[in-house]
Amino acid sequence: MYKKICPKCHQPSFSSSDSDRWVCPICSKDLTSITSRDAETRKQSKPKLFIIKHSYLQQNPKLNARIRPFIFESFD
Repeated sequence: MYKKICPKCHQPSFSSSDSDRWVCPICSKDLTSITSRDAETRKQSKPKLFIIKHSYLQQNPKLNARIRPFIFESFD
């Protein structure tokens, strides 16, 4: 059995075949182009989050250049 997560409603969808057209049963988005996973696999892929102090980035300009595309600044 195969599983896909809908990027629109973020709900899982299951199917016995990954070669046919695949439509999300919740929001009707076409999921055909999304890569399927084995539904029985329990491995969760979580994004990694690193919190780096602004002062540390200022002290290490090489590191700063590598991280710049991934910086998220809070608007609080």
